[in-house]
Order: sequence, then structure tokens, then C-alpha cells
Amino acid sequence: MRLWGIGPIETDFGGTSSANSGVLIGSSTVAVANGQVDIRGFANATTTAGVLLTDTSFAGLPLPSSVSTTGAGGRILLSGESTSAAPGVSITAGSTLGSAATQGNIVIRAANNGAGDAINLAGTVQGSGVLNLRPGGVGPAPLFNLVDSVATPITIGGAGTGFDLSAADLAALQPGFSSIVVGSDAHAGAITVASAATFADPLTLQNDGGAGGIAINAALSNGPRNLTLSSGGAISQSAPITAAGLLVRGAPTSVVTLNNAANAVGTLSVDPPASFSFVNSGPLTLGPLTTSGFVAASNAPQTIVAANSTAAGNFQVQTLAGNLTLNQDVTTVNAGSNIDLATAACS
Repeated sequence: MRLWGIGPIETDFGGTSSANSGVLIGSSTVAVANGQVDIRGFANATTTAGVLLTDTSFAGLPLPSSVSTTGAGGRILLSGESTSAAPGVSITAGSTLGSAATQGNIVIRAANNGAGDAINLAGTVQGSGVLNLRPGGVGPAPLFNLVDSVATPITIGGAGTGFDLSAADLAALQPGFSSIVVGSDAHAGAITVASAATFADPLTLQNDGGAGGIAINAALSNGPRNLTLSSGGAISQSAPITAAGLLVRGAPTSVVTLNNAANAVGTLSVDPPASFSFVNSGPLTLGPLTTSGFVAASNAPQTIVAANSTAAGNFQVQTLAGNLTLNQDVTTVNAGSNIDLATAACS
């Protein structure tokens, strides 16, 4: 199913202007069995979202909107752009994207002019496939081509401008996704964790397409699940990471420095950045990990595997308490580079 639309500014005979969303689903249900839903909305107005799912109550009675699929082929692609500060995609309270029966992947792409938050998730987002969240817009009619905003920075808990995933947005994400991928293999803009955030599903922060890098500037917790940091730029932190497994994938120019003393990771695996340095508060195992990323061109998940740990330059890992267990090969590529593995007892 395709729902594609453009929301122009219209003027009635009395001279009154009204703004329209590209696609408005108000108090309606869209349900598809064993098929894809592709929604693309472009709002060329000052106050309206590119795609709006909203609950328009009547006589005080809630009338929620929902978009869902069933079956393994039930992918949902939701893409919205606003030329103003309004969100590219807005899912208001009471509205639902996906359901417990939605097995296909869900992709939410949103863009605006950067003066406001491009994505607003106040309702519920639910499924059991991969959820991909990334900046991206929609070209004008009649083609409505998808346009990835690869240079747009991604912020988690930021100032509410650009592509910012707020605490309310994260609260809308219901547990059960096989993985949540923020960004994609093509994304190049920086990814910053600006406020403390907790995710209930395996998480990947991915911007392999450029040198924007990933900065963990506030506590990032994935609990007993895997976290993947995959970047073409530097990866750094000023706040701790908590995860059962941490897979770090870098480029030949990526300098990775994750030396926060409060890091709490169970298993670590590294795919070759330029150099790698990591400190863990407790016991740590260097061992194989397999996680998920996302391919922007095909809107499909990709498998990220780090069977062994490698760095082009120096490779340093230290535990501040407990053992450091080696369950994989650790190598460096450049001549003269060093491997330093230290535990509390030998620090």
C-alpha cells in the first residue's frame, strides 16, 4: 500500500489560508496483511508535519489512528518532510505505528528546516523486526523520491532542533524490536548522546558514511543487551556506557577513546579502527559479537560481525576490577603498534 501526498498552503474564497500535512491519518486505521505500507508526505507550509498520525477525538471520545501490518513481509516505511520548523513526522499521543503483530522492519525518516524538532513520537511505535530511525526527506510530487539527509546531525536528548530523539520519543518505542538502529551505513553527520538515555532493545548508533563521529556525552544504558557503535569518524565519551555486549566498528581514520571509569560492559569486540582504547569498571571478556546495522539504499538491515578484535594502530583495554578474559584473537595492523591488555591486578 502506498499513501503519498503533498500538503500545500491553500487559500479559500474569503482569503483565509490553511496549511495541510502531506499525509494526514486522523482517527483512521490502516492495516495490511503480508504486505508493505509506504507512506510519504511533504508539507510545504509553516505549521504542519509532512506526515501526521493523530487522534482526533469526537464529543470527548478518543478516536485513535493506527498503521500496522502482519506477516513477515509487512514492512512499514514512514517518510515525512516539512519545509518549516514543524516535524517531518509526527505521531501524536494515542496514535500507533506498528503493533505486537508487526513482524516486518519499521523505518522512520524525518526532515525539516532545522529550526524545530524533525521527529515527534508521542504515541506508540511497536514491532518485532528492526526499527530504523534516521534523518531523511521526500522529494516533490509527482515522484516523491526519498532523499536521505546524510549530513544532518543526530542527537539523543538534545535541544529539540533538527533530528533529535527526545526522552518522550524514546518512551514511545515499545520493547520487542530485534534491534533499534539510529542512523545508517550512509549517514555521515555526527551522532551525539546529549542526555542520559536507556533503550529496551539492542541498539546500534551508525554513521559509517562520513567522519561525523559518535560522542557519548551522557550516560547510555542498554542493560542486558548489545550496543553497537559503528562510525567513519572518531568515537569518544564523557559519560559511561552500560551494555551486555559492546561492538565497536570504525574506519581506518577512526580514533576510538572510551576510557570512562564507570563503563560496565560484559563482552567487547572491535572491528578495525585506527586505534582503540577502552576502560571497564569490572570483569570483561574480549569475544565475538554479531549485531545489526542498516543499509539506507535498500532500507534493509545488515549484519555486523566482529569475530576477532583488530585495530590499525595501538589497541588498549583495561579492567579496573575483575578478570579480563580472552575468547578471540586480538591483532594490530600497523608496524610498531602495541597491544596492551591490563587488569586491576597488573595496572
